[in-house]
Amino acid sequence: MARRPRAVSFVRFVADVLGVKLTPGQRVLAAVAYDGVQPGELVDADLELARAMFGELEEIPSSMRAVVVAVCGARGGKSYVLCALRLLYLALTVPIDAMAPGEQACGLIVAPDLRLARQTIRYALGAARSCVAIARRIRSITSDSFALAREDGRIVTIECLPATRGGAALRGRTLVGAVLDEAAFFRDEDYSVNDAEVFRAIAPRVVPEGQIVIASTPWAEGVGLLHTMFAENHGHPRTAIAAHAPTTLLRSDERTRAMVERERDRDPDNAAREFDAEFMASGAGLFFDARAIDASAAAPDPHPNEAGILAVGADFGFKSDSSALAVVRLGVSGIVRIVELVELRPRKGSPLVPSVVAKTFAEVMARHGATDVLSDSFAYEAMREHMQAAGARLIAAASGLTAKIESYTRAKTMLNEGRVRLPSDNRRLIAQLKAVTSKPTSGGGLSISSPRRASGGHGDLVSALVLAMGALPATDYATNAAGLFDPNIQPLFAEAS
Repeated sequence: MARRPRAVSFVRFVADVLGVKLTPGQRVLAAVAYDGVQPGELVDADLELARAMFGELEEIPSSMRAVVVAVCGARGGKSYVLCALRLLYLALTVPIDAMAPGEQACGLIVAPDLRLARQTIRYALGAARSCVAIARRIRSITSDSFALAREDGRIVTIECLPATRGGAALRGRTLVGAVLDEAAFFRDEDYSVNDAEVFRAIAPRVVPEGQIVIASTPWAEGVGLLHTMFAENHGHPRTAIAAHAPTTLLRSDERTRAMVERERDRDPDNAAREFDAEFMASGAGLFFDARAIDASAAAPDPHPNEAGILAVGADFGFKSDSSALAVVRLGVSGIVRIVELVELRPRKGSPLVPSVVAKTFAEVMARHGATDVLSDSFAYEAMREHMQAAGARLIAAASGLTAKIESYTRAKTMLNEGRVRLPSDNRRLIAQLKAVTSKPTSGGGLSISSPRRASGGHGDLVSALVLAMGALPATDYATNAAGLFDPNIQPLFAEAS
């Protein structure tokens, strides 16, 4: 292998050099997507697996092989086999003779956050160390990279980066290959989807015979690069090879099947996405209508400073989640405007201090003439005294699933009626609104949740906004301006001009 690194296929490299036993599904996916095997060359069970993953294809043009899009079920070996081992193979074998003297090649791992990226690079490093011949070639190791000396004398570094760094961090590199692990969940620092930006930065920098692997469990139809490229190429390659690989197609052992069936019984909607690798239907499972959100952000506001009634909502988090404050105003025209949004985000090893959060929020409220703020039950008792000391009154929102459904449904209704003006420049808020999901529960109920980012954050801006909107009077402004508030909630409101 050392003298003719391209003479051994990826499948042989994994099995014979690294000693990793591939499942039939993993082997067929790798043979077709990585080793150039044509689906029409396969027979019997292998042919059936290829058709299940790639569609009714007989041949894949070589020009399509520079990019592989793999929509995979969880726990099927995606990050280890399809990403980490593939990148290690490319680093050792891709021809880089045309590089300039002193130019150094890189194999790149990009994941939603640094923790996940480091996990994938640990897989690659562990595989390299497992083989004596490769382990001897390791020249340096850091938490985010390791370097290999190849037989041709070239040094290739395998490096990981979080998607939050965006495309700018990827420029100026010569790449033997790149893997975009969990690409459906790529976000930048402003919480905006940036998978296409990352891909555009990488694609021109991959050398001939290198490869980009976009591998992920899916999210929603019509959202992001993964779904776009999969829909364009699955069953009819145009710009890439596209594979659909549910968990039980990649791992068909009894233990994995039992695990999937347990999850299917417990939560069939989540199992369909996580293990069957099915994209959520557009609008199905997403609570807020994306079109209504975009319309609210784009709608003109001819009277932005009209008189109205203020309400304030707060969502508290200190270690993993943010603390967020939303100040909204119901105008005389019936339009709800977001007056101010504040988000305090903890840093790793530096959680937020409750008294500082309270002081900051109270100062914002005082600037707008508000004294009362609605919050949910989390941290309510701990924060009540801090808010009081800062000159504001914390009021507990109604607890329980029914109350949450009512408050979110009311916010959704306002959005759908075009009565809300969202700040178009707050991309985090808009992205969080679009990420809120809902699903039916037993007994005709509804579960509403925001996806948690691995790097922290749990729809905190949305939570604060929904609380604030839920604190607004349900009847029209003129009735409430006459002083006819519900006496139980009247202290939540303040006149604003």
